[in-house]
Amino acid sequence: MEATAPRSMLLCDDDLPFRAALGAAFTRRGWAVHLASCGEEAVAIAAHVALERAVIDLRMPTMSGLDLLRELLKLQPGLQVVVLTGYGSIPTAIEAVKRGALNYLTKPAEPAEIDAAFDDHGPEDDAAAAAADVMVPSLDRAQ
Repeated sequence: MEATAPRSMLLCDDDLPFRAALGAAFTRRGWAVHLASCGEEAVAIAAHVALERAVIDLRMPTMSGLDLLRELLKLQPGLQVVVLTGYGSIPTAIEAVKRGALNYLTKPAEPAEIDAAFDDHGPEDDAAAAAADVMVPSLDRAQ
């Protein structure tokens, strides 16, 4: 039986301890994790590695997370991205989602929270949401 390759994830954050801890946590969860300390490194990784998910910091020294989001989605249009920030605000959350992020979380975010931010937007959830929108008649009405 052939072993399947682990799913691939990009983590981009300029905070080394946070990035390393998060990377280790997702590696334990079975992900092939690619770490980047800045937007430019993240773009270089995305240009050469097929990624399923990306977790990116909003505020970084040279390239903002919103600009990085745009560049990543140009390279890999199907990439699922969650934006993290220690400086959360409603306008930046709205802008991140408008630019294609699945979700927006404030730091410190735990691996389980990040997983949930991705899992809340999977195809199964889209089908469940669509099914929930269907009006089911009451028993009286059905009779």
